[in-house]
Amino acid sequence: MPLLRLRTVLFLLGLVVLLLPVGALRALRIYETEVIRQTESELLAQGALLVAVWRSTLLATPAGGEDARLNRMFIAAPADGTSAPSFSDEISVQPALDPLTVQLDLARENIRPPAEDALVTPFARNPASFVAGSEMTPLIREGVRRTLAGVRVLDAQGIVVASSGGELGLWLGLREEVQRALAGEEVSLIRERITDNPDPAYGSPSRRTGIRLFVALPVMQQGRVLGAVVLSRTPDSARDALWRSRNNIAVSALVLIVIVVAMATFAAMYVNQPIRDLIAQADRVASGRPAGTVTLPDPRLVEVQQLSQSIAKMASTLESRAEYIRQFASHVSHEFKTPLTTITGSVEMLRDARDASASKESTRLLDLIRDDSARLSNLVRRLLDLARADTAATQQTGACDPMRIARAVAGRLETPDARISVNGSGVDALRVSMDESSMTSILENLITNGIQHGGGSVDVSLSVGDGTDRSRWVSIEVSDAGPGISDANQARIFDPFFTTARARGGTGLGLSIVKSLVESHGGTLSLASSPKGSRFTVTLPVVVG
Repeated sequence: MPLLRLRTVLFLLGLVVLLLPVGALRALRIYETEVIRQTESELLAQGALLVAVWRSTLLATPAGGEDARLNRMFIAAPADGTSAPSFSDEISVQPALDPLTVQLDLARENIRPPAEDALVTPFARNPASFVAGSEMTPLIREGVRRTLAGVRVLDAQGIVVASSGGELGLWLGLREEVQRALAGEEVSLIRERITDNPDPAYGSPSRRTGIRLFVALPVMQQGRVLGAVVLSRTPDSARDALWRSRNNIAVSALVLIVIVVAMATFAAMYVNQPIRDLIAQADRVASGRPAGTVTLPDPRLVEVQQLSQSIAKMASTLESRAEYIRQFASHVSHEFKTPLTTITGSVEMLRDARDASASKESTRLLDLIRDDSARLSNLVRRLLDLARADTAATQQTGACDPMRIARAVAGRLETPDARISVNGSGVDALRVSMDESSMTSILENLITNGIQHGGGSVDVSLSVGDGTDRSRWVSIEVSDAGPGISDANQARIFDPFFTTARARGGTGLGLSIVKSLVESHGGTLSLASSPKGSRFTVTLPVVVG
């Protein structure tokens, strides 16, 4: 998985949070439902007005003679059996408030199939209703030019007496919305819309939605159903509505993105600095500097403060243990040196005092004691060096010239049987972040290792290079011409006490000391081996200024 910066993660999280409402709108079809409800609300408002106009027009139609008889015949009688009202009665009662409410929800609505075809009426027509319908037709058709809604005005039998389009004089009694409206119920429902016309262009008044809304309102007079008004319209599609609002949406999206970027940037700046301080504190702990035991002065976050305190506590614990190891090693070294010195001195005195009659066996035993005492002294010294190497950066400060020290060490260790060459370019004026004592110990151990395994020829090469973070590094390569190191031994070469030269006085601690010294000063140590020899490469940061 690729590594991401904190500000990138925060920005992506902000975008996800920003897109969640959009996904919810899509999943719940909230926006489409709102478009449909808006259309339903418009149809209800138009229908309420048409109901009032139709009632007034119908009741104002002359009721004398045959027309009056037919009006009374085709107006449904009340359910309680009371007589129908006289159309000549003056209606002066103030109606109670009864607002129409939208009902449709696309997420829950059952979409009906397309509407049933209109049929030839099986009932006798009411001439008065047709007279009133003819008076309303111009009004309806004029309104349709602006509202785009289909309007059908029905009498009490379900016959179309006024229409914005066709079906005049036909019967719509098989349709669900008509049946329910003639029963006195206000109905809103959705039907499938099937059309062979191609999708219109965005912004066109024509609609591309595959559904059509139907609203049917009963025309009531004192509890009696005089007829119904049925309105229908194809609602806007969500894409058309969004297209018309594209400029506002684009501006809103741009503003929201700017806000998300600003919030992510602020959060990253607010959190980044404490994290960088934590990284610096951890680096100080890793390099062994005492400053790692100091907590952050401005953690900003509780979690960062707790983590800083934990790092400081860990650094203090590590420093205490390192100090204990140093003291322990120093005490052990001191306690071992005294008896070893006594043993070595006594062996030398015995060798000097032996006479000619001393047996070869006693001479061999004295030589064995002397050699083992010298080896044990060397081992104690190396153990002390190893204990100090792990914490060398906390005990030693400063910088040194690696080229000068390499030449000095080579001159001291070179013998007629061990040729040592030192070369390099561009490093004479550079200094690395390491004290002279540690650099001397590193070079002595690597060169001595090369002499023991390299057939008497060791090359030391120094160079300078740039790191990936624009830092500069000095590279020190120590090569020999020996038989190389086997693959099995390469995995263990830096383990303490592992050596293949124990018969020649090797302790197996030299390379462990080198590794600890290099890493404690922020450097690296690597090994490349082949049948033509081995090459150890040490890289150390250059001191700037």
